Amino acid sequence: MKTIFVATSNDPDSPLDLLSKEYDLIYEYYLSSTIRNTHYFHREERTTADSLSSNIHKFKDEIEIFHFAGHADEDTLNLSDNAFANANGVADLLGQCKNLKLVVLNGCSTHGQVQRLIENDIPIIIATSSIVHDKRALQFSKRFYYELFSGTGNIKEALKSAESAVRINDESIKSNMMPRGISLDEFEEQKDEWKIYFREDLENTWKDITFEKSDYEVIQSTKNNLTIRDNKGTPFQIEKNRNEFVLFLDNNNVQYFRIKSKVYDKRELKDDYRFNSLMRSVGVITIQPSRYGIPENQGIKNLIQGLGLYISKTGVEYSDEPTEIISFFGGMLENFLTKLLSEEGKDDPIYQLSLITETFQISLKYLSFIQMVDFIKNSEPEDIKGTAIDDFIHLRVEEHNQFDFLNLLIVVTKMLERQVEKEKRFVPEIVTLVNQLEKDNNPIFKAALFLQEKRNFVFKGIIPEDEYPHPKILVDMCMQILIRWLRQLVFLARYKLISMKDIRLDYRLNSVVNFKFTWGELHGLYYNYSKKQDFEDSYTYSQSVLLTKKNKEEKLVEGEISSLKNFLPLSPFIIDKSVYMEGNTNSGFDNNSKTMKQCPNLMYYLGMKFPNMELENNNADIEYSKGDFEYVFSELENELQYDVSKINNISNKKLNVSEDNPSSYLLNNLYTDIFKLTNKVEDDF
Repeated sequence: MKTIFVATSNDPDSPLDLLSKEYDLIYEYYLSSTIRNTHYFHREERTTADSLSSNIHKFKDEIEIFHFAGHADEDTLNLSDNAFANANGVADLLGQCKNLKLVVLNGCSTHGQVQRLIENDIPIIIATSSIVHDKRALQFSKRFYYELFSGTGNIKEALKSAESAVRINDESIKSNMMPRGISLDEFEEQKDEWKIYFREDLENTWKDITFEKSDYEVIQSTKNNLTIRDNKGTPFQIEKNRNEFVLFLDNNNVQYFRIKSKVYDKRELKDDYRFNSLMRSVGVITIQPSRYGIPENQGIKNLIQGLGLYISKTGVEYSDEPTEIISFFGGMLENFLTKLLSEEGKDDPIYQLSLITETFQISLKYLSFIQMVDFIKNSEPEDIKGTAIDDFIHLRVEEHNQFDFLNLLIVVTKMLERQVEKEKRFVPEIVTLVNQLEKDNNPIFKAALFLQEKRNFVFKGIIPEDEYPHPKILVDMCMQILIRWLRQLVFLARYKLISMKDIRLDYRLNSVVNFKFTWGELHGLYYNYSKKQDFEDSYTYSQSVLLTKKNKEEKLVEGEISSLKNFLPLSPFIIDKSVYMEGNTNSGFDNNSKTMKQCPNLMYYLGMKFPNMELENNNADIEYSKGDFEYVFSELENELQYDVSKINNISNKKLNVSEDNPSSYLLNNLYTDIFKLTNKVEDDF
């Protein structure tokens, strides 16, 4: 596949503060554009002489764009290992890249290297004619690649746009005057630093050169027809025939096409066998957004279709209905994924950004709750004291939104690894994910940090214009990164959340033990079942939200609840509010129907709240008692609070649980259950 090769190099003795930001912005624009369907992105951080040489050689047949950012001069590029790459050597290396179209040298005074590149048959070079300063260089790359990837794809237009952006922002970027030269003797500001150079034979044609960004996709294959969607989202139907298909691509000047998530070159269609083989892989995957009230939005369709394809790899059967696909991610994520599919607030970038980043945040909470409960289930109470679990239980409500759930997930998973054997962990797949999150240079870790960082924009209620002049680009980019993150969580399709409302023992003298229990799936009513079984060594999870393995729920229906390994009780971190409605739990069963009146209503734990703020803020010598604080729960659909005047249906519902709850005695039990997890409050207070 064609490759975009971006190399950056920073000098520890003269660091460029904005170099990594330039690197990230180019990558972000790549992710948010359709060029990602036809090009691979190679990121070369902290470039050394060895890594530059070996990776250019590795991608020599694929590199189409080569971009260098860092200290430079007319003869050399300054590399991260304190080495200097000679211009002749760099030109010779790039001369081996036969499909290379463009070289961008974004350092100081790199025009001296141009002639050697042209002599090595490089078609187009953008180089600097003078000293350039760090912030100006960032501004140039930012606008150049935005236009090249997300705009027309034309080099001339991209260059013109970048030059204009630098001039417009000239006054605002003078504050950062660190030059990108190897010699720091000159600080005189220059104008028109970036110039374009080209081979002599391209003098009359270079302005017309563009980069292929085709997003033509085969979305449906039936017995006689193919449905193809063009880069504007318009579907076309043609006869299912290799010659017809190639003719269609030729007429639209398309070299590449997509099937599912893979990109193919039409030159691969050498015969009917290859054509039919590819078309069989399409299947009948038809996403019809209008049918489900879903907006015609490419990011949304990518989300649904991409997740569906990854879910299929788990071996779980699914239909193409979006509501079913998102249901596989469990009750916690499902609410936010559903909101992403709605029309509400679609024109408000901050609101859309809040939904995307909160989907990511709620996924971290869900995984953290699973790991914490798994640890608690396999531990003694004294094992919890002084741990990250202990700290989370005693978190103040007002600290919840800023709490680092990414770190909690990593720490608790490591605790679980030390405490519980691999085969006994309830969701072993989480360990694989956490292993990726521990590596700073892992793409999944970087995706997680990116979404965390952009969540801070929502807190402030503003997207900084100097970084993202087009907020929709940021939203689209975050959606793509969210998809990448959710693909790591498709293992959740193997699990299911249910609510065990009530379990009762029906036993009379000399009779067989009979369990009567009421349980409900998240989208249905409660059902009543009874089961006769031996009481000895049996376990019950009354008033609990259970995580089950999907092939085990039939055993639950039959009443086989004696095996702890089949279920993981997520309460009290996740509860079913309906369970605690005293008027319905007293009677337990509806004698006139097999169903109860309510559906499960899940909430998750936020933290502790002191109703008496004066008491909470008083000096540390005051001794608090158990009843001085409340435990607070949030509904799953609650959204991050900010200036949401444009959104009508913002949710912010909570449940406060105190030591004494007149509305429901069962809430008293819940309060005690949480308190018993640790006695840290009594010890500290």
